[in-house]
Amino acid sequence: MDYRKIDAALAAALDGDRPADDRDRGPRRTPGLPVFVHIDPAAATRRRPELARLGLPAGSLLGGIGTATLSAEQVRELSEQPWVRQIRLSQPLDLLDQE
Repeated sequence: MDYRKIDAALAAALDGDRPADDRDRGPRRTPGLPVFVHIDPAAATRRRPELARLGLPAGSLLGGIGTATLSAEQVRELSEQPWVRQIRLSQPLDLLDQE
């Protein structure tokens, strides 16, 4: 995994709830993680089949940003692609006018 492309929240979600002594035993089964994937905009068109195979369907891309719910393995594979710039964990938003 290229951790330079992963934000801190996503890195924590990928590694957070596994006990420290279990971290050396390989990847754990992380449920789907909602993410934003920033890619080279030119690659968004050229790499559509590969992006779809990695969990980022063509309809989820607008310019160089896509949204998806990915497994830890898909995040790892995407982070290793040279045309992927950044992968960020999506966070729930709070509405401002709710009391």
